[in-house]
Amino acid sequence: MASKPNDGRSSGGVPWRILGWGTAGFLLLLPLVAMQFTTEVNWTASDFAFAAVVLGAVGGTFELAVRKSGSVAYRLGVAAALAATFLLVLGLLTVAATAANPSPLSLEATWRHHLRQEPDALVALVRICGGGD
Repeated sequence: MASKPNDGRSSGGVPWRILGWGTAGFLLLLPLVAMQFTTEVNWTASDFAFAAVVLGAVGGTFELAVRKSGSVAYRLGVAAALAATFLLVLGLLTVAATAANPSPLSLEATWRHHLRQEPDALVALVRICGGGD
């Protein structure tokens, strides 16, 4: 009995590539849907383009890691590193956006409130982190 040539696709199981890229597409569509219901979300075309580039870079890097390594531990490590990097970039961009357009609920306003209420707590935190004497 002759075997069929393998064309690179798995036979059965979960279609991980479709699931991964579908999730990235879903995340990209969330702000578009939110813009239909509220004025709080106001993305421009450049925002969507940047989000697409970031999600594409994360997805492409993970897909490359999956193709190059058969080790589940390595794949999980790459996934954790990519998730941490993505969340770090997301957090930095969020702080930058609120600093450019501060609101009463911004991170900066929250820190100022805490500094006025409990300035000794910040000094203690800096000492714990090794920044003080």
